[in-house]
Amino acid sequence: MQVKKIILFYKQSLEDSPYLKLICEILKSEKIDYILQKNTNTIQKFDLENIDLVISVGGDGNLISACRMLAKTNIPVLGVHCGNLGFLTEVELCNLKDFLLDIKNNNYKIERPFLLSIFIYLNNGQVIQRYAFNDAVLNREEHLLLADIKASFKDKIFNSYHADGLIISTPAGSTAYNLSAGGGIIYPQSRVFSLTPICSHSLTQRPIILPKSFFIELSSKNCSLSIDGQELFKANEFYKISCGLSKTRANILRAKNRSYFQVLKDKLNWGEND
Repeated sequence: MQVKKIILFYKQSLEDSPYLKLICEILKSEKIDYILQKNTNTIQKFDLENIDLVISVGGDGNLISACRMLAKTNIPVLGVHCGNLGFLTEVELCNLKDFLLDIKNNNYKIERPFLLSIFIYLNNGQVIQRYAFNDAVLNREEHLLLADIKASFKDKIFNSYHADGLIISTPAGSTAYNLSAGGGIIYPQSRVFSLTPICSHSLTQRPIILPKSFFIELSSKNCSLSIDGQELFKANEFYKISCGLSKTRANILRAKNRSYFQVLKDKLNWGEND
């Protein structure tokens, strides 16, 4: 891949950091033009004219923001890690120059996880669409009341969740909030999505895995909706959502020898002795 011009998309806290300055120096040394764009934690648009690559500098949340903004484009994202746990970000700063050389020599792969498509039915009559990389979460707004969420498929209710909330997760997002709530880890390229109740008040409620061909409806009168923890709709703004895996996918640049299971092993300390 020939990389001539990129967007350097960085989280706010790194604006005056030595990390960002060093990345700029590396790009200059490689004669790569770049545009600096700060993540303002709002819905933003990229000027994508002649852009070959977006480099996300930060943690997983910053990379997720980039992937959401690049939905419906084929422009890949490279995650440079300056965060905490980091399941998604690919490259440490010290390895960036070598990775840019790998890109030039076509020694990389592109991972294409499915995004979640969410249609939100607003109380003002509008229907808007959003994409989620990790998850959409229905959370009870009033802490003295349980969430009462009705789940329907083809206009037939198949479950009623009495819980603190419900997580609708993509495979890529299965290691995020879904995992904390007791959901299973799903291989990122799987064509499925999951529904995981949060602190259900029924012992019979368990996570359920649904195929990509399913589109479900969820309604609740006392739940807010959070999309990737980045966008919030309050309970009085909408009356239902419909969601399922989209045909739209993210494009994430990966090292050719990257192993998902090795990432799990490293991040979750699998096989480590106590």
